[in-house]
Amino acid sequence: MKQKLQVNILQDLECEIIGQKLCRIDFRKDKSIFLGLGNRIQPRKENTCVSFYGEWELGSYNASWRILYDGKIVMASQSDSLKYKAREIQVDSEFLLLQVQEITPYDIRIVFSNNLIFDFFSCHTEEDELFHVLKTDGTWWEKGYSGEWKKGRDNIPLTPTNTN
Repeated sequence: MKQKLQVNILQDLECEIIGQKLCRIDFRKDKSIFLGLGNRIQPRKENTCVSFYGEWELGSYNASWRILYDGKIVMASQSDSLKYKAREIQVDSEFLLLQVQEITPYDIRIVFSNNLIFDFFSCHTEEDELFHVLKTDGTWWEKGYSGEWKKGRDNIPLTPTNTN
């Protein structure tokens, strides 16, 4: 059951997610994007297109987004390359999560070390998820297009694997 989250995600999760290492970036031709943080986790299902998840997964199915690196836009949800294929990138560099910002009540900015930034923009009015955070224990947080956060819990936690 979803419940209204009284504190915002930045206060609720800051001590747990800040400093986590970026381990994967997954963007799909349907314009969804997912960022894995922390240790690598095996998928629950064998027949999945994902080789691993992060202990924490941040992302969006529906928001407009962009990736900035060294002050330049390097990929965005409207990029032509997303029309042709999905891409999962295993990140080899040391990108540590420095900050999660609500730049407006409807937009999120994820700041990593080494000048890497992910922006998520609300460009819809539907009752759906703008941005989500998933934790391996089954806990999830989501920000809707209304700007409100919700928190919930799945019954099936993920289990870590030794693929670091």
